[in-house]
Amino acid sequence: MTGGGAAPNDESVRAEPDVAAGGFVFRGLRTELAMAAEKLGFSEPTPVQAAVIPALLGSRRDCLVRADTGSGKTAAYGMPLLNAVSNTGVKTPQALVLCPTRELCIQVAESLREFAAYMTNVRIFAVYGGADQQYQAVELRRGVTVIAATPGRLCDMLDREAADLSSVRCVVLDEADEMLRRGFADQLSEIMKETPQKAATWMFSATFPRAVSAAADRWLENPMRFDIPGEHAIQREVSHICFVVPSDFARMRVLRRILLDTPDCYGIVFARTRERAHKIALALGVNAAALSGDMEQTERNRVMRKFRRREIRVVAATDVAARGLDLDRLTHIIHYDMPDRADVYTHRTGRTGRRGHAGMSVILAGVEEIGRVKALAKRLGIRIRIKPFRPSKKQD
Repeated sequence: MTGGGAAPNDESVRAEPDVAAGGFVFRGLRTELAMAAEKLGFSEPTPVQAAVIPALLGSRRDCLVRADTGSGKTAAYGMPLLNAVSNTGVKTPQALVLCPTRELCIQVAESLREFAAYMTNVRIFAVYGGADQQYQAVELRRGVTVIAATPGRLCDMLDREAADLSSVRCVVLDEADEMLRRGFADQLSEIMKETPQKAATWMFSATFPRAVSAAADRWLENPMRFDIPGEHAIQREVSHICFVVPSDFARMRVLRRILLDTPDCYGIVFARTRERAHKIALALGVNAAALSGDMEQTERNRVMRKFRRREIRVVAATDVAARGLDLDRLTHIIHYDMPDRADVYTHRTGRTGRRGHAGMSVILAGVEEIGRVKALAKRLGIRIRIKPFRPSKKQD
């Protein structure tokens, strides 16, 4: 995907943040977006926003950004994306954001709508699996300004000739590593062929495995590159502890005790399979719920509403089901099952300890897994306290 010619001059792509009463704005942002940023309470940009937004404003160049979940990347690409769209009532999509999961797709669409709250004639629509295809096709034909989509469902819409990508000016690949890991390479290639050659492509990825590098070489031309120091590291505000579990049977007892001893716990319990996630939620009772990929979208939405309102304390989920969840002030991430990879641990724990708030990452590990825990700590450069679980004197 070409970047549309030579790099813009400094005046057109650079913008220093102005800190004003009520929030921050960037010179170069249209007034409507600055008003939305102020209303949303943006007091200062995150590192990825401070680096990326000024560079993308007014730019038609491709870019490649390393940015983790929870780093503020949606605003980093969302503000420049909306800044560039026309609000004269054009009905063909002008921008496209591709996401690996329907949860992230819905979340991105909601965030973009918040950013565009004061813009007229700008319609943002989410296209994802699990929703009625006929309804989505009708809405796309009615006309939208920005599409947030999962690759598989967007390909379905292209096959039905319901989606027209010929006027797209910018394509965002959000969590590119996860999309490629989940096998969406062919669908992404099909979608990219339907977008104009002159459209800018902005790729955001938490990690840069070989597949992401190959995709960047294929779809990006002379991209601007951003690798924010420390942005993909474990947050300093997170404490790490590993409780040695005497047996797999004892995991639930230990988990119950942790929740009993920490009545302010508000977090996610990660399980290896969706079956284990449902068993955990069932065993924990009314204060917990499961989140899995086989749930109907209406049920998933109901669970997330209750979780955001803190009507339930804990969500039990697999890594896939939890992808894209962006919740503030989670106090605990509990690894009921050890993650297989260090980057998975980073993604999980990145959901707590945000914006200066303290967080706790708790691993439940069998004796045979302690070697893996120590290797994980060494690889990530963190201290994980390992201790046998000794319950408090409170009764189960």
